[in-house]
Order: sequence, then structure tokens, then C-alpha cells
Amino acid sequence: MRALKVAGRGGAVLTVEHSSDLGIADTWFPAIVPDTAITVSGVAFTIPSVNGNSNLVNLQATIPSSNAAAGKLFGRLNAVQTP
Repeated sequence: MRALKVAGRGGAVLTVEHSSDLGIADTWFPAIVPDTAITVSGVAFTIPSVNGNSNLVNLQATIPSSNAAAGKLFGRLNAVQTP
């Protein structure tokens, strides 16, 4: 994914969320999207490539397969703008 760096997001909060059943019984577990390579709430964020825009960051999120149930694991990106 390509995202604005945290300092440029203003009131927007980006999260990568995962669930093993689309949030029915297993709630969505959020990890706030950083702009550095780090693990947040069990989700490993890496920077697979560099881009030429200093306001953007290329990130890859890896959710451990141990979070799957019955071989199922779903992910989504959520963005919320706060005032």
C-alpha cells in the first residue's frame, strides 16, 4: 500500500484490520498504519520499496497465519477522519 506519512495525514487514522470470520464472532483486530518498518499489534509492517515522494511511504502489512481459524483470515484497510 502507499500512504501519506503519519505527519501528513492530519486527523486521518489508517488501520489494517484482520478477522478470521469477517467480524461475525471474531472481532476485527486493528493495527494503526505507521510510516516506518515496525510491528504493531502483531501485524508486521515493512517497506518493500522506496518512492520519490517524501510525503508518501510504501508499506507492506503481514498478518501472521496463526490468526487464522479453520484456514480463514480476512484483512481490510480502514480509514477514519477525526475532526
